[in-house]
Amino acid sequence: RTLGSSFILSGERKLTLKMSDETSYFPIIGLDNEALSIQHIEKIDVILSDRVIKTVRLKDNSFWDKVKRVFL
Repeated sequence: RTLGSSFILSGERKLTLKMSDETSYFPIIGLDNEALSIQHIEKIDVILSDRVIKTVRLKDNSFWDKVKRVFL
């Protein structure tokens, strides 16, 4: 399955992806232009990091402008 759209994860929540017990497929997860095999993984927990990234500031391209374009 795929996550069809972006989602916002708060610091108080955790996203858990559980793998199916079916063994007739070869699951792959893609992130940051990488494709990783997750064939022998039971579950993946996704949490918000304390690390901060910096982005280039362009007109009408703030984080909230992007959120508005995607979600509103």
